[in-house]
Amino acid sequence: ADAVLLTYAFTDSSQAEVARLLSCDVPLIFLENHISCMGLCSIDSEPEYSGMLAAECLLRNGHRKIAVVISGNIDLCVQRENDGFIRYLQLHGVTPQLIDCRHVDGESALASTEEAIGRYLRKHGVTFTGCFVQGVFAAASLGYSIPGDFSVIANSEVPSAAHCKPPLTTVARDFDGYAREVLAGLEELFQGRPFGVRRVPSLLIERGSVRNLNFSA
Repeated sequence: ADAVLLTYAFTDSSQAEVARLLSCDVPLIFLENHISCMGLCSIDSEPEYSGMLAAECLLRNGHRKIAVVISGNIDLCVQRENDGFIRYLQLHGVTPQLIDCRHVDGESALASTEEAIGRYLRKHGVTFTGCFVQGVFAAASLGYSIPGDFSVIANSEVPSAAHCKPPLTTVARDFDGYAREVLAGLEELFQGRPFGVRRVPSLLIERGSVRNLNFSA
């Protein structure tokens, strides 16, 4: 191959494994910047900005009691996203609740997230009006209504998001932008110039899962 496109998070990789991969003679183009490395060829979705988009949406809709639900592995990309979400809220005087629902390897992420959220809600009740979710869980199966009981923003766009009840607000990767930047970067690379880190910020897709509290009685 003249170049290889990768979506690889390095979550369980050793330093030696990462070094061996990065020493490959063929140019590697990472479609997410999951590691911090000089000279890496990558598309950077600016995860901090993704988190800021989610935080701004909740604040704009009148939410002040806010939670972030973590349900997956914490790689650099997810950590940057969470940092952007939390710090944007803190700048506006809001300290979000952190609900850790990370699943054990081999478990279903969806099932374990719902179980952990269920335990939290049974113990504490609904202590937030809106949450940013690292993954998706079915609130209806827990006996709650979205956005009636609480609002939800998911950190990724999945095919089912638009067909959920209600349709799910998400922070989505701009894959059209990815394609444009990969093509432009490869043209640079094949002409002997660096591909570099090419930034393609995510998009906020607003649907029906976030309630506007500004007009609530």
